[in-house]
Amino acid sequence: MKAKFLIVDDIQGNRNLFSRIVQGNFPESEVVTASSGLEALTMAREHHPDIVLLDARMPEMNGFEVCRRIKDDPQTASSMVLMVSAVMVETKDRVSGLESGADSYICKPFENSELIAQIRALLRIRQYERALMESKRLMEEELILRRRIEEELRTARKVAEQAARVKSDFLAHMSHEIRTPMNAIIGMTELLQDTPLTAEQRELIEPIQSGGETLLAVINDILDFSKIESGKLELDHQEFSLPAFIDKSFGFFRKQAAQKGLELSYTLAPGVPQTVTGDFIRLRQILSNLLSNAIKFTAKGSVTVRVEACHLDHRRCELRFTVRDTGIGIPPDKMDRLFQSFSQVDASTTRHYGGTGLGLVISRRLSELMDGSMWVEKEIAHGSVFHFSVVVAVPPSTAAKETEDPAAAGGAQDFKNLKILIVDDIETNRKILTLQMQSWGIKTHSAPTPKEALQAIHGGERFAAAVLDMEMPGMDGLTLAKDIRRLYGPEELPIILLSSGALPAQHPVASEHARLPQVFSAIVSKPIRASELHDILMQILVRPPKSAPPPDASPPTPDTVSLLVAEDNEVNRKVVQHMLRRMGYEPDFANNGREALDALHRRPYDVVLMDVQMPDMDGIEATHHICQEWPAERRPKIIAMTANAMKGDREKYLAEGMNDYVSKPLREQELRRAIERQMAGRIGTKGE
Repeated sequence: MKAKFLIVDDIQGNRNLFSRIVQGNFPESEVVTASSGLEALTMAREHHPDIVLLDARMPEMNGFEVCRRIKDDPQTASSMVLMVSAVMVETKDRVSGLESGADSYICKPFENSELIAQIRALLRIRQYERALMESKRLMEEELILRRRIEEELRTARKVAEQAARVKSDFLAHMSHEIRTPMNAIIGMTELLQDTPLTAEQRELIEPIQSGGETLLAVINDILDFSKIESGKLELDHQEFSLPAFIDKSFGFFRKQAAQKGLELSYTLAPGVPQTVTGDFIRLRQILSNLLSNAIKFTAKGSVTVRVEACHLDHRRCELRFTVRDTGIGIPPDKMDRLFQSFSQVDASTTRHYGGTGLGLVISRRLSELMDGSMWVEKEIAHGSVFHFSVVVAVPPSTAAKETEDPAAAGGAQDFKNLKILIVDDIETNRKILTLQMQSWGIKTHSAPTPKEALQAIHGGERFAAAVLDMEMPGMDGLTLAKDIRRLYGPEELPIILLSSGALPAQHPVASEHARLPQVFSAIVSKPIRASELHDILMQILVRPPKSAPPPDASPPTPDTVSLLVAEDNEVNRKVVQHMLRRMGYEPDFANNGREALDALHRRPYDVVLMDVQMPDMDGIEATHHICQEWPAERRPKIIAMTANAMKGDREKYLAEGMNDYVSKPLREQELRRAIERQMAGRIGTKGE
């Protein structure tokens, strides 16, 4: 065992004896000696011994004092002191030695083995102390390192948070700056399209409108992608009707599909809950993206959607959507590029079809945020099939219910013993109508061609009504309807015509219907909503529609509603003015928040459309003044009208005291609904 020894004794013979014992038993050790207390203190500072063999009785400075000074000196305090003296046989001397700081003692005369055992014990203690000191040193170094790392992490987090704030502020600013001129482009072109135009003018306007919508979609994709990448996108959970959601999502694409002559249809499988809780806006974004792609890449044929449900427990359900089209399809070797950012299956499709290549990436990320996934079938003969799933909550009141149109409650009894003829050349459409009607208790007869339909009628089958598709090869629905009318009148066999799009006035079917109302009982655009079909059948076959009971109070009409618009941008003022006048409103205008306050002091207003970013006084500050100066019962309803469309903007403005929110570019229907929502609460209270 290697160690350093300091032997202190005023007698040379004793020093030599101790040296021989130590060196004989600890050959690798280093031994130094001192003949007095003062010399011992000096040697201790120079050599830092592990063990000090110290005689208790020495002239000038005894061993007790030497021990005390060694232990008091920080440079030597760690040395182990073994007191050696014949006088320590007395208790008081042993006590004095221990009180002076000695770690142990041995009395003369002693056996060499006892001395060696004492030294070994002290060396073990010394080793333990060294190990503890080394551990302490390492822990202190690690603590210092951790503190340094924590400080660096804090600094890095501050930098990252600052960068995120800068990025978020930049996105918000860019969103505002881009949406403000987009409001003028889209808003004015929408208004212009509804004015009398020549064919050439309409041909020039439509690309402007389409280009504006495309640019807005690109902006929204980039903003969404950025929010997802930065983890800033949050989901908003609320209860909604799933059938109504599907109907509304399809409504956005009816015109687009009709222009290409595509069949657009959907089915809800048995077991799909009627009401769910989730983020219907993001769910609609996913479904709309897939529908848009399917219609974009399909030149002819159909686009169909099927929704199935897998109940995870009594409160949660996984909805599985399948979007199938008959379009150009996806080469198997290119499928790995589908969900890559800014990528398309074929780079040449960007030139032909357009797009950022972000839609599928965003949709997949959104489905994953909703505890689902998205994938594509890799081996199909024609077209493409996309699947995605999301997890939603099922309210307790509807957890055990399967999909059922609430309007159709009791339908099986109302339609008892009725049989309806369905004529459509597309099998999927016939199947959808058949399943829907059978769920109401209606018997059906499906015919894929007009010829087979006429054969069934001529064969003596009696039908309560006929549902005909307009576009069929060989004979269209109009011609088939005329043939049926030669056999049965409108009262004997009502006919419902299904068309792939809204029919303009000059369309032969529309003009025929207007001139000969007895031909058709109803003309409906596809995809027909279940509730809409049910209501039509109820009206035609069962009973006339019930008149609504008179309301307790008449709702405000545009000519009775006073509107103030606070907007500093001249073009935006014109857009809003034209939209409001088309709705029947005559608004007043203010250039900023201060002018809006002055106008409110001059006369009361029902609604204030408040732009947020204005000079002199912005919309937020003006809203604060309105909330402070007018009591709630006399305060106008404030609708934020802003180009800020980032996540959380709506909640932020509502928290500031505003009552509603519309984003730019303004949409006439959204603006109308916002005003109607706010005025609905004033029925029966206005003027009180």
